Amino acid sequence: CDAHHIRYWRHGGRTDYENLVLLCSRHHHMVHQLDLQLKLLPNGELHVTWPDGHERNSHPRGAPPKPRTRH
Repeated sequence: CDAHHIRYWRHGGRTDYENLVLLCSRHHHMVHQLDLQLKLLPNGELHVTWPDGHERNSHPRGAPPKPRTRH
């Protein structure tokens, strides 16, 4: 995963949890190449807007499953 600054660091974006989102390398490059706009919503979803106005929200999967214990 890559930590992406939602508000770019060079534009005054801070390096704190409220301004960072974890993206795989492929999607991180896509954000920069396509100039996608990102907004982290209070419920943990990521709102993505393409330059043509198309929008989409991600849906976080939540915590990883707990390992099963053997008895």
